[in-house]
Amino acid sequence: MKSEGISNIWAIRHGIIFGIVSLTVLLPVVLGKQGTTAHYLILLLMLLPFFGIPHGALDYPLAKRLLFDRFGNTWALWFVTAYMLCIIAVVAAWMLFPTLSLVVFLALSLYHFGTGDATAICTSPTVVKVTEFVSRGGIVLTFPAAFDSREVQVLFSYLVPESNAVKII
Repeated sequence: MKSEGISNIWAIRHGIIFGIVSLTVLLPVVLGKQGTTAHYLILLLMLLPFFGIPHGALDYPLAKRLLFDRFGNTWALWFVTAYMLCIIAVVAAWMLFPTLSLVVFLALSLYHFGTGDATAICTSPTVVKVTEFVSRGGIVLTFPAAFDSREVQVLFSYLVPESNAVKII
């Protein structure tokens, strides 16, 4: 069980380090000093091996693992059908309620990235868990808006009325 204790300490330190790095990268923007795109791309490439990449490509293998025992060889049909129905529902909601859909999407993104990538464990102090959750979830949302809010506004205006895109950022 000694290795479990070491793993817990590593998880807490990883969360703290991630929070510090996130705040350090955002600090120049808060102070009104913005770096170049090349600067941020180099920083991204340096940090990516330490903090990981999105898992989107793993949906299909994960679905197979979850559904194969229940549906056998037809698991892929069930998965693709459910996936397509979700896509249709999201597109319909976006067409009917674009601003609300974008806000819900951003909130779900914060939750997804905040909890899915979190390393803090149950025994971590609450402040560590909350800091890591908000840092990891918020990085996907705040970094682009902080570093180039005009570009994010342009992108959002493709998805919602422009007056609402300004309010969301």
